[in-house]
Amino acid sequence: MVSYITSLTASQRLGASGGPALEIKLSTSNGIYTSLISIRGTGNEHVVHSFSDNQEHLSQALHNIDNVIAPLLIKEKFDLGQDLNKIDRFLKELAASETGASSYRLGHQEMMGISIACSRAGAACAGLPLYEFLRQKAPAAKAPYIMPVPFFTVLDSDGLEYSIAPVGASNMTDAIRMGSETYRCLREALEEKLGAAATHTTSSGSFSLPLIPHLEALHLLATAIHTAGYTGKISMGINAASATLNTPEKLNIYHDIMTKYPIALLEDPFPEDEWQSWMHVMSEKGREEGAWKYVEIVDCETMAHKRMQEARAKGVCNGIRISLDQFPTLSEVFATANQAFSYDWGVFISHSHLETNDSFIADLAVALRSGHIKTGAPTRGENVVKYNRLLEIFDEIKDSREDVEFAGSQFRTANGRVEGGKIPLNLYGY
Repeated sequence: MVSYITSLTASQRLGASGGPALEIKLSTSNGIYTSLISIRGTGNEHVVHSFSDNQEHLSQALHNIDNVIAPLLIKEKFDLGQDLNKIDRFLKELAASETGASSYRLGHQEMMGISIACSRAGAACAGLPLYEFLRQKAPAAKAPYIMPVPFFTVLDSDGLEYSIAPVGASNMTDAIRMGSETYRCLREALEEKLGAAATHTTSSGSFSLPLIPHLEALHLLATAIHTAGYTGKISMGINAASATLNTPEKLNIYHDIMTKYPIALLEDPFPEDEWQSWMHVMSEKGREEGAWKYVEIVDCETMAHKRMQEARAKGVCNGIRISLDQFPTLSEVFATANQAFSYDWGVFISHSHLETNDSFIADLAVALRSGHIKTGAPTRGENVVKYNRLLEIFDEIKDSREDVEFAGSQFRTANGRVEGGKIPLNLYGY
């Protein structure tokens, strides 16, 4: 049954941290479908910009929806079950037209919010679960479905963000249970060692210890993992994007860490354009037969097609993080993921710095067979709703008798885990 957009409205809402968020409500003959997306201001030249009216309100976005996008989108009569890529292309062309004034003038929050709402409506029209609808649109291999390893961000210290990853879990349910239990053990360890003040948390739910050196922070994590009974089953990840250390200090820290702890992933180990340092770490990784060999080095800002080509040519990383606040449409998310997969890179699906209670990225991670996902600590509503959605998807797939596996220690290469499968390459998304 063909389903068209009959109305499209936008409303200002609150994000998880009290900042502005945009709710898109899309009506069709089959029902009403929504999305809720936060605002992300950015100074990064490689990431699309967004309108937020000084980050306090969304008057420009609301105006764009009501006066520009909605009338034109309804007039086009797109078939929601078939035309997601066409809708995304239409939004991009509109943004770059005289109506939109300049490229992305409409703002990524409107475009991505509409793209997500359209995908939910399209899935319903096609009679498919959202993750399966997205899988077909990407497109990605199906057999088997791969449930992603959750990287729970649990500790912030000295500019470094630490996560725990239950790579030794047998399935999605066990993985989330292991992460939640270890998080509680870490809370107890921090309170016992440093007092109740040490259990204050950041906006992502991780414990904030600004003055704790990196080795002590990792020791606390290792202690919590041991107390929970998961030594050897939980690996660690580090995000150094906020670290203020100079490059030689960072290199010394990374070498020190790798020899002592089970690190599986490094995000943004150096500033985005300091590629000589990235190349140094990757060359070290290539020579090592020990701790560095299987570490994923993730560049979180290598998003543009040409920039990804340059990153590959220089050999600066072997993974990329995808966060929806960095893209204007889902088609560009698919294109970027497929480009990364074609390079044999890992694709790390991540929440945004400013989040909402929308669970969409859980479906996206399963659809793309990304193998790993980061969406905060196992606490706070905006995080828990995504973990609960992963559990729901796991149960749905089991009940449907489809094949499903947990990515485990092979999380970086999960996309290619299909017999005779080929990684689809769709560089431009349309």
